[in-house]
Amino acid sequence: MRWNHPTQGLLMPNSFIPILESSGFIYKLDYYVWEKTCEYIHQRMMNHEIIVPLSVNVSRLDIYQYNLVKVFNDLCKKYQVPKKYLEIEITESAYSENFVQLVETISQLRGSGFRILMDDFGSGYSALNMLKDIEVDTLKLDMKFLDMDETSLNKGLSVLESSILMAKWLKMGLIAEGVETEEQVKHLLNMNCEFMQGFYFYRPMSAKYFDELLVNHELVDTRDVMVDNLPVLQVEDLFHKDVTSESMLNNILGGIAIYEVDENNNIVIKTVNDGYYNITGCNSVDLKQKCSVIINQVHKDDQALVLDIFNRAEKAGHLGASGTFRRYRLSGEMMWMHLNAFFLHKEHNKRVFYGAVSDYTKQMQREREIQIVLDTVPGNIVEYIITEDGLTSRVLNYGLDFMYRYTKKEFEEIVHNGKGIELILEFDRKRIKQFFLNYEEWGDYTNINYPCVSKDGEVFMMNEYITYYGEEDNKKIYCAYCRPHKKVI
Repeated sequence: MRWNHPTQGLLMPNSFIPILESSGFIYKLDYYVWEKTCEYIHQRMMNHEIIVPLSVNVSRLDIYQYNLVKVFNDLCKKYQVPKKYLEIEITESAYSENFVQLVETISQLRGSGFRILMDDFGSGYSALNMLKDIEVDTLKLDMKFLDMDETSLNKGLSVLESSILMAKWLKMGLIAEGVETEEQVKHLLNMNCEFMQGFYFYRPMSAKYFDELLVNHELVDTRDVMVDNLPVLQVEDLFHKDVTSESMLNNILGGIAIYEVDENNNIVIKTVNDGYYNITGCNSVDLKQKCSVIINQVHKDDQALVLDIFNRAEKAGHLGASGTFRRYRLSGEMMWMHLNAFFLHKEHNKRVFYGAVSDYTKQMQREREIQIVLDTVPGNIVEYIITEDGLTSRVLNYGLDFMYRYTKKEFEEIVHNGKGIELILEFDRKRIKQFFLNYEEWGDYTNINYPCVSKDGEVFMMNEYITYYGEEDNKKIYCAYCRPHKKVI
């Protein structure tokens, strides 16, 4: 809840809720919110607009002040709101006192047809031992599990995953709340938690903006959070000898190795599967001799990259880390290996990792061939991507580094550091910036000329031809070809 104050603007809850709680008037605000919610749902029903369930909070004081079963039944009757559209969240503070009355109230609400959500699960009183006594439909997981430093992150992830598994075993709905970063989203999806809420998706909004959001049916999923889904494959079933043979597992899993990294960053291979031998062209006898100096099989320029993969994997927890590097086969032939590493645990002063390896040689050769073709094009090729957040660009090749008199590396650094505009003569920069701000007017094709200056001060005209390529994942994509037009005397 936010208070849009007439003179002070938007006020956060901590600026007024504590005053209402200490004065005992919080229950009046709660009732006001409940009624406004029912009124809002009723209005959308009358307008034949799409309806999604809305949840309202119930605090400890509400349980003392009201006959909640009667209050919510009366509100639904008054505004003709089906109970499936009004969900009730029991806030964390409600669990601290008069537990017997709370259990009875929740049971009566569920018996009347209301869905109950346990808010802030995992913090305060809403702990595991509550679930044996309280019948709730959905758990709202507190993302404070991941609000910790690097040393305790893996423990937090383990607790989080256990909570998710427990909710699924109990056939309860599950929503992760307080999700703020892309990394948190990845962790949750990796643990099969599909429902989330938080600032990463949307910030608190008015009813007006919520209405506008619901108009876009592509963004609205009206299916229930309790909807049945396809059973998740249990890994132990896959490894069952009655289901898969060892040779079949090697083909399914590919190359696998268990790595050990000591405090001096020495990398040792502890064990591998047959898939690893197939990929690397090695054998068990030779690998036994090389296992403690396996880093020597990696190209010297890529050895730091391999260590970085393991360091990143330790910090990333369940998500792991990956990278591609050059490695020598037993025959001396160079190959490209892709490594997905996952931190398992520590043994004394050594870190143990699971590594899934793949042969990326053909992919890297294809990329190199494509890059050779791009580098022979006498011009720059730029990809422009347009989203609701604006315009971003990516240079696909640097065929004009010779015109600018920069080395390819210098030219790449200028573009990557966002200083490409400095290659244009200063008097024309404002016009060019405005052109790229008006990307919505580009249509299917457009072009623009602008004066550029080389490293040694030579001035020449650049012509940029921009063509609409298509749309992918709600992103418009343009492809541009930049080539010099003529020199300016």
